[in-house]
Amino acid sequence: MAAVIAAELCRPAKQVCAEGPQDLATSAQEVVILTLAFSVGWYIFRPLMHMIKSHAGLVNVRNNNQDKPVSRRNPTPRSQAESCEPSPMSSTAANQAESPTINSMVKEMQPAVVPPGEHGDGQRFQERDCQGDDVQLARTHAQNGRPDLAVDLWMEVAAAASQNPCAAEQGSMPQPELYAAALEACAECNDFDSAYRLASSADWSSSTSSVPGQAAHLALARWLARRQDLANANNCVETVRRCGGHVDVRTLRTLCVACARAGELATAAAYFSEISKVKGLDPGFNAFSAMVRGLSVNGEPKQAMTYLQQMVRHGLRPDAMVFDTILESCANQNLLNLAQEVLQTMEDLNVHPSNATLAAQLRLYASRGDLLKAWAAFEDLPKKHDFEPNAYVYGVLISACLAHGRADWALQAYARMTAAGCFPNAQTYESLVRVSLKFGEFEKAVSLVDEAMCLQKPPRDAGTSQQAPLAQTMIDAKVVEELLTLLGRRHEAKRLGLPLLHRLEAANFEVSESLVEALVRAAKAEETQQSSERQQRRARFDQWRRFH
Repeated sequence: MAAVIAAELCRPAKQVCAEGPQDLATSAQEVVILTLAFSVGWYIFRPLMHMIKSHAGLVNVRNNNQDKPVSRRNPTPRSQAESCEPSPMSSTAANQAESPTINSMVKEMQPAVVPPGEHGDGQRFQERDCQGDDVQLARTHAQNGRPDLAVDLWMEVAAAASQNPCAAEQGSMPQPELYAAALEACAECNDFDSAYRLASSADWSSSTSSVPGQAAHLALARWLARRQDLANANNCVETVRRCGGHVDVRTLRTLCVACARAGELATAAAYFSEISKVKGLDPGFNAFSAMVRGLSVNGEPKQAMTYLQQMVRHGLRPDAMVFDTILESCANQNLLNLAQEVLQTMEDLNVHPSNATLAAQLRLYASRGDLLKAWAAFEDLPKKHDFEPNAYVYGVLISACLAHGRADWALQAYARMTAAGCFPNAQTYESLVRVSLKFGEFEKAVSLVDEAMCLQKPPRDAGTSQQAPLAQTMIDAKVVEELLTLLGRRHEAKRLGLPLLHRLEAANFEVSESLVEALVRAAKAEETQQSSERQQRRARFDQWRRFH
């Protein structure tokens, strides 16, 4: 506009020059008027044009930020933004002393622009606008299936805010709406690894008043509870409660089960009690069974029985595994009366007993020294409920017989076990080998080692149904060395010791060199002794013959 005014003022001067020389005074007057017009245009319109140009640049930058594709943003700190942002008042500040009236007019024309560095209402409006853009960007990341980028966005904003001393003194979370949006994005995409990274970076002290944000916190708590990270799961729940939120029953049940399985019975009982207070809802089968098993494993069968009774009153039918857990705990503590009450409840509910139930009964009777009742239960319970004892039940029976000095009953149970196609574990084999050595049954001990380690196929008669083990059972090396040592001392090295040693070496079973040398020496000594005995018999026979 200044150029247009100057052109209009210059047109009369051109006409004067074209017409010819005129009065010098008139020409000087026109020159003065032209100079004044140019000066007025320079001081009035130049700051206004500069302000309009700066405002248009800010609008373009904001539109570019909204239109650019979804990517990880690097927010510029405030100090850098202030240094890069054009200042519309910089040009007028130099001329403030010369033309105060014009500067005041310019300030009145730009009420929405706030100078950088002043924390006024305009700055807070810009921060809210930028925060809204970040929230929208986080939601866009969620729609594209990249919640990890939303987490990175909040972490970058938090890192930039940590450099602000004012924010550090307040101790508040930077952009809580963005945090909630990022957490909701993780929950929506089931990316709980990123949600864990987000919550841990916020030191588990973040809070959000939005309902979707609280739901995301609870979803993260359930995910952590399933992975037995109970401390952080409890932190998520407490975060929701500090915000005045409500913890749903699904989360309470998950945490109750996880705490009971981890042995944190006090915390599990607190969650269980909180669920029970909700009208019209029961804790559920999983919560009841978890409490019963947790208390039983931790040596509290009486409290476990209390939860079992509540479970029955709520109309839930416990399975055999729940009863077996309580029976095992009763057997460990020799609580016969409580075990009988459990068995009676099991019978009233018509719950089919299992091998674990039978094993618990055997251990309970054996702990009281009543082997006759143990044998009676072993004979009657499988017949009554039509099931076959497994290897675990036979192992418990053999161990009970050996513990009370009835090796004959133990060997009888072992014979029935092999006839039924079941085979002991390594511990049962070791106990049977030691008992055979104790009673001097060396051939039986050697056959047990052969059978356990599959060293040779056992002889099979036409009338027997004995089978070989399906897999090799490694017996403790100390038990094998005890057997070889005793065979050498009892003059059985040549007949039983060396053949067993050769079979062990063929199976790559390591035996100490000193024991091998001792066994070889014992076998040679036996052979020498046998040859000397033959010579003595021959000499006696020759003497008797010469006597006649």
